[in-house]
Amino acid sequence: AADATVAADTAAAVTAAAAATEPAARSPDSTSPEPARDDRDVSTDQPTIDRELPRKLGYRVLHADDCNFMRMALPLQTFDKLGIEYEQAKDGLAATQLLESGRRFHCAVLDNQMPRISGAGLAYWIRARGEPMLVVGMTGDPVGCEDRLDFEAAGLDLCLEKNAEGTAALVDVICMHAARLLLQQ
Repeated sequence: AADATVAADTAAAVTAAAAATEPAARSPDSTSPEPARDDRDVSTDQPTIDRELPRKLGYRVLHADDCNFMRMALPLQTFDKLGIEYEQAKDGLAATQLLESGRRFHCAVLDNQMPRISGAGLAYWIRARGEPMLVVGMTGDPVGCEDRLDFEAAGLDLCLEKNAEGTAALVDVICMHAARLLLQQ
């Protein structure tokens, strides 16, 4: 239950951080000009993210993706950048084997469209076992399509796009999750 709260808080913090970076909407009847970008106060509302914390905590990630390119590129832009340990699986079945071997992870990053066991199937399996980890989906499935909706409903804490923004958000999610884990200790 505590891990579910941590995951929900982490997802809410990421959503809030993303919303805080977007300019506020102006009403159509507003006559005052929008302030220049340099005039905006961005220093007070956003939390500072400690990018060293996951490494210091010994944070570990399970990354499951059948695409060779993604298994190379995503770690370079996220896990290696943060200096954290990760193990990779070529599909959902290989990921279940890693988990059944007794390896422990703080977070699972899952692709959806994988052979043998899909990301949705893997997320269901992780939740059914009661694995205490953050489960993040990363997919190229379009928002609103049936495959993505099934993936999101399978027990993900968060679903990100497989693009530069999703990759950057994953770094922030890992850092915020590590901070929450540290607070629980």
